[in-house]
Amino acid sequence: MVRVLRQLARRLGTYRNVTYVRGALCEVQNYPSVVLLPTISVNALKAGGSSQVPFSISLQCESGARSSTSTSTSTAANVAMGLLVNQPNAVSQATQLGLTTSGGGLTWLLDNQYGSSGVASGVGIKIYNASGSAINLLPNLASTGTGNTRGWYAYTDLTSLVSSGSSNIYSGDFLASLEAISGQTVTAGTVNAQLQVVVSFQ
Repeated sequence: MVRVLRQLARRLGTYRNVTYVRGALCEVQNYPSVVLLPTISVNALKAGGSSQVPFSISLQCESGARSSTSTSTSTAANVAMGLLVNQPNAVSQATQLGLTTSGGGLTWLLDNQYGSSGVASGVGIKIYNASGSAINLLPNLASTGTGNTRGWYAYTDLTSLVSSGSSNIYSGDFLASLEAISGQTVTAGTVNAQLQVVVSFQ
């Protein structure tokens, strides 16, 4: 495999055309596999109520990792994190409902099968950071370096250093909140949504 890649690089003529910048890496270390939201009635949601559960995410970063959404890589690559909506129907339905930012990020997490029979409608999940601000969600991984409006955040904007050494551990507290979507009719049903925690060079 290495030999093939080297041959490909020579054929593409990367000499003097591409600058390679090494960056310290981060990886997702710990996150909840399932977050169970308590049952809530349609009437409670219509009245502005919500069903909430806190959860935490931790990252392990090499010493020297740079926390930023900037694409400037003059000396080292920048690392950002985001929460990816990895179910196509949830992305499509949120886009159709206009639940997006100017940068194309999603403001709500919808059920994987939103719009189907038996699935609650008019409701979605907001993800709040430790300071209580709703964060935007990534609709895909096609664009990096696009910042918060796309769903990318400098990892230290969402996490704090909890231990240091040859590698550093960062942890962030979040809140998943099932709420009524403004302007939509709330109907009873199940809610089963899915997010993926990602870190990436920008």
